Amino acid sequence: MPRKKDDRPICTCSAYKFPHRIGGRCTGSAFTEFHFYNVKSACEFCNCNSGTHCDVAQGQESINEAECYAEAKHNSADLYLPIKIEIPELY
Repeated sequence: MPRKKDDRPICTCSAYKFPHRIGGRCTGSAFTEFHFYNVKSACEFCNCNSGTHCDVAQGQESINEAECYAEAKHNSADLYLPIKIEIPELY
């Protein structure tokens, strides 16, 4: 029987020491924070957007409520681990 594809997006939070799928100890805080401050496309009409921060990144909402998570599950279902994620340096 073929393995079911894991459609969860990848996060780089401190729950694990490596890039990982959202779930387990990972709440998706780094994933949602990155989307809130950088991508913003799904955050405009998201219920988790409080205006100044993402409620999921602050631990006030579940990752399942975030629009960016639902969008990423749909768009990044073909990603496999290990994957190298480079975060740009801020000046």
